[in-house]
Amino acid sequence: MRVLIPLLAVLIIGGSAIFVLRDKPEHIILEEETEFYGIIDTHNHIARYPRSDCKIDLLDDQLELMETYGISHAVMMPQPAAKTSLCNYEFYAELSAVNPEQISFLSGGAELNPMIQQAIAEADPDREETELRDAFEETARDIIASGALGFGEMTALHFSFSDDHPYIAAPPNHELFLLLADLAAEYDVPIDLHMEVVIEDMTLEDIDPSSGALASDFNPETLESNLEEFEELLAHDRDADIVWAHVGWDNTGDMTTDLLDRLLEENDNLYLQLRPFYGKLQNQILDEDRMLKDEWRTLIETYPSRFVIGIDSMYDQTSPRLYNPMITFLNQLPDDLQRAVAYENAIEIYNLPIAIDGE
Repeated sequence: MRVLIPLLAVLIIGGSAIFVLRDKPEHIILEEETEFYGIIDTHNHIARYPRSDCKIDLLDDQLELMETYGISHAVMMPQPAAKTSLCNYEFYAELSAVNPEQISFLSGGAELNPMIQQAIAEADPDREETELRDAFEETARDIIASGALGFGEMTALHFSFSDDHPYIAAPPNHELFLLLADLAAEYDVPIDLHMEVVIEDMTLEDIDPSSGALASDFNPETLESNLEEFEELLAHDRDADIVWAHVGWDNTGDMTTDLLDRLLEENDNLYLQLRPFYGKLQNQILDEDRMLKDEWRTLIETYPSRFVIGIDSMYDQTSPRLYNPMITFLNQLPDDLQRAVAYENAIEIYNLPIAIDGE
């Protein structure tokens, strides 16, 4: 199926961004021919681990790649870190300021995640830790004051996939996560949360060999259930929107459409950030013939306002392998769902100051 939705350029008019339709770039590089070029990618990083020398000049490469692959606007953020990273909210605020028409940002992965890890490491049941909590809240408020559209990339369970890629875990109902939900509700901003879901305690031996969790010795042999704790986070403040990152990229085998259907039905503050893949991943969105699976189509049709695109690009190494599955997926949606998933839902969830012109 080929659907004509031209690339969207962005202009600032009277303090608001306006999407203006224009012709597709001539040098689009895609395996699958398409005329769909109007996407807001809600999950991106400027560089891959373990890079610490984040550089603004990498933005030139990013903007070129965005045009190449039909991305009109990118939401940037630091990766979740166990220790404080130089790629923090100050860097991403500076990056966004270079081209606010096409770049916005979240933060917290480089600043708030390490604080949660510190709180876990220093936990003392006989002592109430207020200094760290106060510092966490102050940092979160500073992130929003810097122009961030929300908090991310936060993590409750992040597998290591190589020696330079960290394993990070924290209970999603940790008091600092609950505080962050309160702050997200206060500011009306979303939380981008990376969490491999574990329904019941399992070992790595229980995981399918296709999982990236088996690629690193940093991951523990035993994984504790985190689903109920995640549901506690969702229920803590219904005004706090949680965007579950990397949905469709399942490394435990537990992220089934049945589970997602139940969670979406019971939690109207939950949104799913889709990451389509080719291959043989567990519970992936596309089948081995690159067709949209019936159960995923039904899920999206049932909750059309709850999905966005998030490719997890890292612009110092991005390749077509990330974007071709996205186009294949979008091409198989009807017009109304294409628009919703590609950009309309993102504008609403992330409070982007964007109006769509030309439709």
